[in-house]
Amino acid sequence: MRLSVIETGYGAGKNGAHFGGALSAIEILACLYGGIMNKDDCFIALYTALAHTGHFPLEDLKTFEQNDSELIGHLVMNPARGIEFSGGSLGMGLSQGIGMALGFRRQNLDNHVFVLLGDGECDEGSVWEGVMSAAHFKLDNLIVIVDKNKLQSDGETSSVMDLQDLADKFDSFGFDVYEVDGHDISDLCEIFTTTLKNILSLIQSRARAFRLWKISLSGIIRL
Repeated sequence: MRLSVIETGYGAGKNGAHFGGALSAIEILACLYGGIMNKDDCFIALYTALAHTGHFPLEDLKTFEQNDSELIGHLVMNPARGIEFSGGSLGMGLSQGIGMALGFRRQNLDNHVFVLLGDGECDEGSVWEGVMSAAHFKLDNLIVIVDKNKLQSDGETSSVMDLQDLADKFDSFGFDVYEVDGHDISDLCEIFTTTLKNILSLIQSRARAFRLWKISLSGIIRL
């Protein structure tokens, strides 16, 4: 899947791709190919996961960012290809997930909602409104995953907006917090199973920051 991400991104040529965000989250999506991904800049990782799980042919990844392709630079809802939600506006995905979790509970459905956030995305005030709401409604069917790769489009998260200890922040709102190596498939699968035990959960995924990559002014991470 990592190779597919790189081949897909480079196949897009001048249109570019957000490699760093995709590669820091690829193992998460290998375990959870669906869900709400408001960390929209890692769209290539989701496309790759969907292709590898049979939602559409792997060959279609070659159409990424090409004219008339359905696989474009931000997620657009397309149930036929397994894309359940549109993305692009950072900070809004958690609110979508909260709405789904509330809906499932009111219908007495034993479903769980997974929402993947980037650590840079946690600069958004709407994320913390969502965190407060999730705790208020005691949404034990909601699992929030933060991909903590310590990078965002304008630089390192510590210099753009220092978030301090995210785990402590979520804990203070009433989340059960788990920290895991975001590149360890076995640990990820185990922790996802644990969080299905009807608890409001945060999984903080420690991802490598890919410091050999540079950040361009356009926010596109390239080799």
